[in-house]
Amino acid sequence: MECEVLRSDDMKHAPGDIVSGRLCAWFRARRSVGGWTVLAAGVLLAVMPVHAQQVIRPVKDGTILDTGADGVPDTLDATFNNSTPGFEGAITLIRGVNAREIRVFWEYNLAAVTMIVPVSAKLTLTLRGAPIFPLPPATVRVAAYPSDLLESLADFGAVPESCVGVATVEPFQEPTDFTIDVSGVVNDALASGLDRAAFRFQIESGAPGDVYQAFIDAVDSDPATKPVLTLRAATSLLRHDYDVDGDVDLGDFQHFDGCSTGVGGMFGPGCRTFDADVDSDIDVLDFGDFQRHFTN
Repeated sequence: MECEVLRSDDMKHAPGDIVSGRLCAWFRARRSVGGWTVLAAGVLLAVMPVHAQQVIRPVKDGTILDTGADGVPDTLDATFNNSTPGFEGAITLIRGVNAREIRVFWEYNLAAVTMIVPVSAKLTLTLRGAPIFPLPPATVRVAAYPSDLLESLADFGAVPESCVGVATVEPFQEPTDFTIDVSGVVNDALASGLDRAAFRFQIESGAPGDVYQAFIDAVDSDPATKPVLTLRAATSLLRHDYDVDGDVDLGDFQHFDGCSTGVGGMFGPGCRTFDADVDSDIDVLDFGDFQRHFTN
């Protein structure tokens, strides 16, 4: 499974389509009980402040150390937050002797969102290179996964996940800003009533070398250093329009590829708009529907 290669300041395309039925689901998830369904939705829209833009910072974040780099949470692993100098924010993969993997995760509570879906959602972060030479460039994979807001070892391998971006960071690279379009992840969460979104930063597992490292400099004492979600109003209701920009193009196709599961698979966060036949996988039948909706 592949996803779009990300360059600094690129706008990352991610699934963002909420069709009319899902828009209704979004309202139903926020209704009062009993016979007040329609009235409550109307009152909610009347009293809630509706913003043209909202900025959301993570409510949970941390680092997970996978001793042995075996991909399985066990008693040799640990999760921590600003407790171990040299590890926090050090996205790492080491194979062979002293093998270990370090992933960094960020979780966002969307309960305060007052904007009507669909929204355009951008995740902005800063990465820098490892101060070690020689090292190969580090390919950092950003994956969306089901949020639990608990900051636990389960966050290491929670599935299903979906790839929302890949950034290449050179050794000694100066701090570089990246912007990832995660509209689909946020819109799917809002439509389902979960009010949660989560992103995991890790070295791409398919990298052939033995040592890779990149850093994301973020500390609890300075919330401005953490990856931030920026939401803006959007209007597109097209199926397969992941970045809610009003068309279905090659940018959207790159995320179709990142969400593809094959027959019988289970797609990850943000991929719902690809599931044209609503059978919980993203397969060749959905690709056929994508082709029919392709606009340019």
